[in-house]
Amino acid sequence: MNYKDKKRKNIYPIGFVIGKKRIFTNSDGKMIIAGIEDGKIIKIEKVSGGLVSEPLYLITIYM
Repeated sequence: MNYKDKKRKNIYPIGFVIGKKRIFTNSDGKMIIAGIEDGKIIKIEKVSGGLVSEPLYLITIYM
């Protein structure tokens, strides 16, 4: 991925999931799929404009 230096400073890994042969990671609304053996990017999918989902806490739900 070719990010400009100004944008690269604000991008950092948020989390990751490891599959059998791939690593799925998310940063700046894009799902990056990389191979475990070589670390090369296999595919980039746009998921959203921001974080995929933010944790829900301290929210009272009335039913």
